[in-house]
Amino acid sequence: MDSPPRSEVAGIVLAGGAGTRFGAGRSKAWLTTAAGDPLLQVALASLVRVAEWLIVAAPVDMQLPVPLPAPNELGAEDAPPFATARVHDLAADEGPLAGLIPALEQAMAYGATRAYILAVDMPRFTPGEFARLAAPLDRAPGAVAVVPRTPAGLEPMFSCVRPAPVATVFRAAWDTGGRAVHAAFRSLGPDGLIELDTTDPAAWPGGPARLRSINVPADLPSVLAEDGRAT
Repeated sequence: MDSPPRSEVAGIVLAGGAGTRFGAGRSKAWLTTAAGDPLLQVALASLVRVAEWLIVAAPVDMQLPVPLPAPNELGAEDAPPFATARVHDLAADEGPLAGLIPALEQAMAYGATRAYILAVDMPRFTPGEFARLAAPLDRAPGAVAVVPRTPAGLEPMFSCVRPAPVATVFRAAWDTGGRAVHAAFRSLGPDGLIELDTTDPAAWPGGPARLRSINVPADLPSVLAEDGRAT
């Protein structure tokens, strides 16, 4: 299963999630793996394999744990070319939609036809998993977003979208007072939104547990472990 061409894809990291349960007083982007790598760097290293443009969304007053990286700072000597940008949330403490909108608008400015959305506290996904996430868009020309569905509901913090139409709808929702990211995705309508069933092994071999996020310190090892089943 092939991913969309990297030259057409933006990778968005939503880095503003508070790490209050970790007692550090900082975003989860500052949490580190056992090897000492900040989660922001882990997310960027995951996305650079499938996206030519890397966009980090965070509040204006948030210091990032690492500078936006050069290729040799992503853990791969042969990392392909990419560009990076940081965008600021539209408002503080208003949830992920505040960062997602300017990130999608930046993806539009790059000319990206696809964008992968990844919260900084999500796992290291493989290129094969990104390809599975993106594939339904090519099979449904009228669709503009693919969001995995687990038994707990939709997981929009790992999704694939067409930036231009989604940014337009989300900006309109924001301008009329909308702040809930789930509601924003639902507003795309049944034809615009594809729900990827993670309980279907044919659609998502890793199963729903593969989409766990890091909520407490004990989650770090299991969530960041590579899943060899996921291709």
